[in-house]
Formats: sequence, C-alpha cells, structure tokens
Amino acid sequence: MSIHVRWDDPAQTVLYQTIEGDFTWEEMYQSTEHIHQLLGTVAHKVDALIDLTRMGKVPGAVITHIRPLLEMHPNSGTLVVFGSGTLPRIIGNMLNQLYPQSRNMFIFTPTEAAARVELARIQQQRAQGQG
Repeated sequence: MSIHVRWDDPAQTVLYQTIEGDFTWEEMYQSTEHIHQLLGTVAHKVDALIDLTRMGKVPGAVITHIRPLLEMHPNSGTLVVFGSGTLPRIIGNMLNQLYPQSRNMFIFTPTEAAARVELARIQQQRAQGQG
C-alpha cells in the first residue's frame, strides 16, 4: 500500500499520513477507514499532517471520490498538507469553495517544517478556545 498512517505524538493529538508513489481510490478509502478507527480510540480533536512529498499521480475521477472522503469523523481536526504540487492545492481550494463544511479543513504549506509551525498555531488557538 502506498498510503501509510501513524500517530505523530504520544498524546495522540496528531496523525501523520504519507502518500508515496501512485495510489488508487481503494487505497485511499482503506486509509480513511483506518484513520476513522484511530480517531475512535480518543476523545479529543486530532489534527493531521499529510506528507505528499513523494506522491505520484492522482487517480482520475477526483470529483466522484472526494465527497465520500469529506465525511469527517467527529474527532477530526485540521488537515495540514505539505509537499504538494499545484493539483492538490487547487483541489483543496475548490473543496473549500464548494463544500462549506470543509472550509478551513485544509491548510497547504510547502514543507514539513512550515506544516508543523502551522499545526502548532492551530493547536494553540484551539487550547485558548479560539478554534
């Protein structure tokens, strides 16, 4: 499988997902199911770092498959995506426009370091009751 998910921290507040090479929609659905299982083991919001630095081509029929993937678990927080090319960023911006429930769900950064800075900001705002 070219999609991997693990906890990023011992407190289980951040998931780390990597997508390596080409992937199929079936792999993405399996990964999403695994993420929902992990989220079901905690009683708090969980943000995610999504590493696309080694991602291959995005499979076809994106619009068909995106909607089911937006059905977020109640414990889902913000998804901070890094290392992405233009297409994932365009798709994320399009989702924020088409689906109001996804607004501010995706944040795109160029590097993992920038993603971690953004994630720390988001978690600090949440801790202060601002997010």
